[in-house]
Amino acid sequence: PLPSHIWQMLQRMGIREEALEQSVNAEVAENLDFCCTVIEMHAIEKAIGSIDEAIQNSCMLRRKHAESRSTAQFVDTTVIQGQLPNLPEALHPSLAGVRSQYRVYEEF
Repeated sequence: PLPSHIWQMLQRMGIREEALEQSVNAEVAENLDFCCTVIEMHAIEKAIGSIDEAIQNSCMLRRKHAESRSTAQFVDTTVIQGQLPNLPEALHPSLAGVRSQYRVYEEF
């Protein structure tokens, strides 16, 4: 639809028939680049908003832990809980560390 609309508009303006196709192709290419740029910018803005929203709670927990000046290692349990359904039982992280998982390598 866009090329035919541009074609008709240029014909009404008195553009020669030989130059019409070249002009239409140039206009369509410019508009296509512009549209792609607008879509890309919108996708980036939406992704940034989604990422900010997704990590906001984790950042707050890390900030509170740092402010408490605790000597304990920080563990974000919400991340662990979010990953557990995707991991096999043997690979589940534990708060105690991974010593039991190293036994496999030591015994080998």
